[in-house]
Amino acid sequence: MSEIQSLATRVQELQKSFDFWNTGYVWLVAFTVILAFIVFFSQFMSVKRGRELSQAQDALFTVKDTQLNNDLKDKDLRISEANERAVPQQNLWVVL
Repeated sequence: MSEIQSLATRVQELQKSFDFWNTGYVWLVAFTVILAFIVFFSQFMSVKRGRELSQAQDALFTVKDTQLNNDLKDKDLRISEANERAVPQQNLWVVL
């Protein structure tokens, strides 16, 4: 085989190897771009759901706080009524 033919064969082999690795590189870059988008989307959804969670927790806290205040007012009213009923009975014992 002549030197030109062996060099031409070597060039073809290197060209195939270069094409293979270059194609792999392009596919990996494309895959990386897709993964970057997935990471970005996941982070976006995480932040969005975190805000929604915070708002829902605030709403729950507000409702529970309102309910607790209403319950405490109701209990205060019952205690006040019980005290009012108890006062005449206490006065009755004082008179006797």
